[in-house]
Amino acid sequence: MEIERMLDHSGKEHSENGLYFNRDFERNEIKNLTLEQAKKYLDDSLEDWIQRNKNEMDQEMEL
Repeated sequence: MEIERMLDHSGKEHSENGLYFNRDFERNEIKNLTLEQAKKYLDDSLEDWIQRNKNEMDQEMEL
């Protein structure tokens, strides 16, 4: 159940940042991790997507 709450939170964070969130994919990625590892994975994934999105926007602004 804790995993589902983490997925809910991560999905909300992605949405608030205008990012797509594939809940089934992420659930599959973290299914064999400890809760601590799963939280870190989801947090790192969100940060990576935010950075990629920012980089893409910066590149578009340069054009």
